[in-house]
Amino acid sequence: DRTIMLNLESGNFAKFPQTETGIIIDKKSQIPRSFLFEKEVSGAYLFQHFNLLANKMSRPISSTLQLSNLAKKKKGYKSLIAQKLLERSASLIASQIAGIYYFKKQPGLKFVMEGSLFWKGWKYKQIVQQYLGKLNVPKNAITFIKIKNSSLLGAARLLITQKVIQN
Repeated sequence: DRTIMLNLESGNFAKFPQTETGIIIDKKSQIPRSFLFEKEVSGAYLFQHFNLLANKMSRPISSTLQLSNLAKKKKGYKSLIAQKLLERSASLIASQIAGIYYFKKQPGLKFVMEGSLFWKGWKYKQIVQQYLGKLNVPKNAITFIKIKNSSLLGAARLLITQKVIQN
């Protein structure tokens, strides 16, 4: 039907300037100079950015769920840092989605969004949608889909969809 389910996995995209905290996180990681985009935007790393930014002003946090909860408080420097980190991540994801939209040049693209950050993170989905609007992606051009166990089922669904289209 001319729509394609796309895999947004692009953890190793590296053609952008890293943040100072991203550089530190990358150097301390198990695989330095790899998965740079992921280290800037994913839930697995965002709380580490917070810990580096808040430094001695705050006790370290151990998850992006805690980061999201700090953002919800809407008061104090910790909340502001958390909000800005989540907004930056969402804006980069929106930029990536917009790039794919403009490359494909067709409305009706479906993205299977995996991970709790997109679905449950403080205003995350809303911020992605706002930035898509700022990037002139038409409001109904992109659909976000949630599939339980999508890392397994999403690939299977894509294969089935491709076989149906080919037949």
